[in-house]
Amino acid sequence: MKYYIIILIICQRFICYSQNPYYDAQELSKLNYQIGNQIKFQTGQDKEIFEICMKYTNATGYPSLQQEFSGNPFISFPINSGSSITNANTSPNKSLASSIGGLNVSNVADGLAKFLVARTKQELSITFFDKFKEELNTIPELRLLFPNSKKVFDAIDTEIYMYSNYLNLLREAFKKDLDNILVSLDTYIVKEHSDKPNIIEPFSAGLFYTNQVKNGIHPAEAASNLSKRKGNVEDYESEDFRKFIYALKVFDIFSQSLKSTDKAKYWIPSDSLNLLFDETTLKIYAGLLYQKHKEVRLGNTRNQTFGYFLTEIKDNLEKLKEPIRTFIGKSEELQNSIKSIKEKKSNGDKIDSYFGVFSSSTKLIGESKVLANALEIPIEADSLDKYLYVANLISEIYTDINEARYNALVLDIVSLSDTLNFAQEVFQKKIFKYGSFVANVAQAENSDQVQAAIEAIALPVGSASIKRKTISNISLNAYVGLSPGGEFNGQTGTGKFVFGVYTPVGVAFNWGKEVSKTKGQKTIEKDVSNSLFLSVVDITAFSTFRFNDSETSELPEVSLSNIFAPGLYYVHGMANIPVSWGIGAQLGPQLRSIDSTMTTIENGVTFSGKFFIAVDIPIINFFTKSK
Repeated sequence: MKYYIIILIICQRFICYSQNPYYDAQELSKLNYQIGNQIKFQTGQDKEIFEICMKYTNATGYPSLQQEFSGNPFISFPINSGSSITNANTSPNKSLASSIGGLNVSNVADGLAKFLVARTKQELSITFFDKFKEELNTIPELRLLFPNSKKVFDAIDTEIYMYSNYLNLLREAFKKDLDNILVSLDTYIVKEHSDKPNIIEPFSAGLFYTNQVKNGIHPAEAASNLSKRKGNVEDYESEDFRKFIYALKVFDIFSQSLKSTDKAKYWIPSDSLNLLFDETTLKIYAGLLYQKHKEVRLGNTRNQTFGYFLTEIKDNLEKLKEPIRTFIGKSEELQNSIKSIKEKKSNGDKIDSYFGVFSSSTKLIGESKVLANALEIPIEADSLDKYLYVANLISEIYTDINEARYNALVLDIVSLSDTLNFAQEVFQKKIFKYGSFVANVAQAENSDQVQAAIEAIALPVGSASIKRKTISNISLNAYVGLSPGGEFNGQTGTGKFVFGVYTPVGVAFNWGKEVSKTKGQKTIEKDVSNSLFLSVVDITAFSTFRFNDSETSELPEVSLSNIFAPGLYYVHGMANIPVSWGIGAQLGPQLRSIDSTMTTIENGVTFSGKFFIAVDIPIINFFTKSK
C-alpha cells in the first residue's frame, strides 16, 4: 500500500512540475496579462506566472527569464519590469553565495540612499555656515553689517556642525541685522570713509531726509531742513554735493511760495495757476520772491544769489511758467500719497508702505533742476539726479525693512554701493551671496523653508575633516557626486561612455597629509587626504531616484547581486573641504535605474573605468590614529 502511495505522490509532483502547455496555458490565461501583438505578462509580480514560465527555459532568475522570452513572437515580459521574484532556483544544493546574492536588499539600499542624500545636503550646509563664520571674522564690511549674526556664530564656535540646533537663534539674529541695516551702513561708512566727502555727504543727507519723512515730517519740510542742515553750503567739501544743496534751496524757495492756505492741501491746486500767470500778477510774484530770498547763495561766488539770477530774467519771466506748472502737477501725486497715509493713520490701520511718498517726493524735488535751468543757475542735472537717486535708494531700503522685503533690501544695498562706490567688488559679491541667504532665512515661515534656503545657497563643500587631520583612518565610506567614465559589457562585447550621479559604498583606507603653500609673504598650511577605496556595492540608481523623489515609500525589490560592484579607487581629499576626486575601476552593478514601479537590470558582467568628483561621507569609522 505504501508503495502505491509513494508512486502516486511522485506522479503528482511530476505532473505539477513537468512541462504541459495545455494545462499551463489554461492556468496562465487566468492570470494577469494584456493582449496585443503578443500576450504580455505585465508585472512579473505573480509567483505562479513566474514558476510556470520558468519550466520552459534554462533561466535562474527574472532577468534571464526576460531574456529567454525576448525572441518569443507570442509571449513577452517587459524588460524593465519590477519583479519581486529574484531567483527561481529552489534546489537545496544551491551555494551560500547565490543565497546571499538573492537577498532582497531594496529597503537597505533605499534607506542608505536616503541617508546619503540627506547627509550630502548636511555636509554642504555645514561648510557654508563654517565659511560664513570665517568671512564674518575676516571681512570688516560683513562684520559691521551683520553684528548680531557674528555674535551667534561666535557663541556656536567649534560646534558649527550643530548649526541646525541654533537655526531659530540664527534666524532672529539675521532678522535683527537686516532691520538695523541702515544704522549698520551709517556706522560702516562713517568708520571706513570719513575722508571721502563724495561718499559720506550724500549718504548722510539721504539718511537724514529718510528719517525726517518716516518720522512724520512733510517731504517739502524735510527737503527744506536738509538744505539748511549746515549754515554755510561751503562747509560741504564735495563741490558736486554743494550744487545738490543749491538745487534743494531753489526747490524750497518755490515750494514755500506756492503753499496753499487750505489745510487739506500743502500746495495750491493746478487750476489756480491761471491767476498767478496773469502778467501783472507774475511780475509781483517775482518781486516778492526777490525781496524775501535775494541773499540766498546759489553758487560759489558771492554775487551768485537768487536775487541776481532772478534779475537776469526779469524781462523774460515767461520762462518760469512751464516749470511751475510741472511742479504743481507732480505735487498732486505726492499729496495723494500723503493723504493715503493720513487716512490709514486716522483709521488705526497699519501703514504697510511709505514707498509712494518717498518716490513721489524725490520726483518732485527733481523738478528743481528745471526751475534752476529757467533761472539760468549753473546746476548740473547729473549731480542732482545722482544724489536724488541715493536719497531714493535709502528711502527704498527703509521701505524694504518696513515691509520685510529682505531680498529687495539686499538688491538695494548693492545698488547703493554701486552708486556711491563705497565698497570693493569683492564686498559686493559677499553681501549679495550672504545677504541673499540671510534674507531668505529671515523671511522663512517654517523649518522646511529655512532648510530650502540653506540648500539653495550652500556650495559643494563640507566637513569630513577627520581624514585630513589624522595620520590614518579606516572607515565604511560612501561618495556622492558625478562621474564620467567608460564601460564595457562582457556579454554583449560593447562599450560606451557613461556620465551621471555616482554613489559607491565600501571601505576606505585613508592617510592625512599637511601641505604648505606660500602666498605673498604668508605661508598657508592646508590638510589633504589620500585614500584607497574598495567599493563593495553601488547604489547609484537609488540615490539618483532619491535626489528627485523623497516621498515614495514602496520600491520594487532588488537583490544584493544586483547592486554588488567590487572595485578599487585612489581618492584624493581636497584641502579644507570634504570634496574628493577619485579614479579607478569596478565591476557591475547590474541595477541601472529604479523608480516607483520598475527596475532596469543589465545582464552580463560589466567593467567600467571611472573618474569622479564627490562629497566624501564617512559612515562608520573603524580605526583612527591622530597626528
